[in-house]
Amino acid sequence: MRVTKRRTIVLLLLSALLVGLVFVPRKYIWLYLSRKTDPRPPVADLLRDPEASKNPELLLAEANRLAWLFNWPKAEPLYIRAEELFKQRGDARDEIWLSGLDLAPKSKGHIRSIMHILFNWAMKWELIDLDKMNPMKLVRVEGSSKRLRQPRTLTVKEFRLLLERLEEPICTMCIVAACLGLRASELAGLQWGDFDWGGRQVHIQRGFVIGYVDEVKTPNSNRSLPVHRALATLLLEYKKETAPDAKDTDWLFPSPYGTGRPRWPWTIQRTHLLPAGIRAGLGRIGWHTFRQYSGFLIIPGRLNLAPLIHMTM
Repeated sequence: MRVTKRRTIVLLLLSALLVGLVFVPRKYIWLYLSRKTDPRPPVADLLRDPEASKNPELLLAEANRLAWLFNWPKAEPLYIRAEELFKQRGDARDEIWLSGLDLAPKSKGHIRSIMHILFNWAMKWELIDLDKMNPMKLVRVEGSSKRLRQPRTLTVKEFRLLLERLEEPICTMCIVAACLGLRASELAGLQWGDFDWGGRQVHIQRGFVIGYVDEVKTPNSNRSLPVHRALATLLLEYKKETAPDAKDTDWLFPSPYGTGRPRWPWTIQRTHLLPAGIRAGLGRIGWHTFRQYSGFLIIPGRLNLAPLIHMTM
């Protein structure tokens, strides 16, 4: 009986350990373990250091690291000192946490805009004083309109190298996205009834974003686009092979799990496009790359779509 109880306890402990390793992100495990083996200097030494104590970015980075370690008592004096230094430089108080985020300047600009809207609504609902100015008006995000990386434009040869490393229906999705210049949400939201095969047109009228079907991103995106004869032939052959009895309301690229929803293009980008681009030596390839590639195709005299589609089929 004792042996059985011991085996049960051991199995329960091993199961708990396995569940923790599977469901708890490795980042948090590393952060917790690093609390005991952190080689960095103590907070008091950092504040007494003549150079570090006058560097608000360094203090803010260390405070954020301690906050991630759930070590709030040590992080608080660093936040206070960093706030004082930022005020001496004329920076707004709300810029402290914003500048410490490990995000692109454009993403920080979006966060600032959302916070500005939230403060406006809080003032409307009288949750904060109406006689005070919206504090987000003082927040500045440098370089919020600039790109960190230039967009990647594929050549015809590079596009073919990428398609050779993709399987169906991902390959057909890439061809449609490149030929029509669609967003990922618009590509996932295509239905067979959107196509006018006689007039060789397709009407872009919906998008699929994070599991929800909604309108397209902008009013100008709700439009009809011409479909090349070669692309129409490719899609009709794809329909004949995959869904010959598809209705007008059926998705062009349905989920393989039978959920009645389209495929998630962001999952495809993570599991197919990015690895294929790296294997082909093209770097990080995403759905937006095909919008740039579509612009490359429609330059007058640059390329005809028909030989491209036949070459990639």
